[in-house]
Amino acid sequence: MISLGIKGLLLSYLITRFTPFQNLLIKFNKRFNNLFTNLLYELLSCLRCTTFWITLIMTGNIYVAIIFFIIAFFYDKLLSKWENKIKF
Repeated sequence: MISLGIKGLLLSYLITRFTPFQNLLIKFNKRFNNLFTNLLYELLSCLRCTTFWITLIMTGNIYVAIIFFIIAFFYDKLLSKWENKIKF
């Protein structure tokens, strides 16, 4: 269960931080601006939301999904500031 949660967290990180995917999602949302695309954009651009739903789908256990949601929450609030300062 925990290994699936870690995989869900890593997949969520890739979805929310991978720039070409986010650009595609923004263009898709601008072209088809309706309730479904707005909801899809909100769910796939937030690390916490994506982690919760992907982990819930992968494990089927709501408690594991909540634990990894909390981990993603603390990562997003504490460590993502440092991530934005790093320039390559």
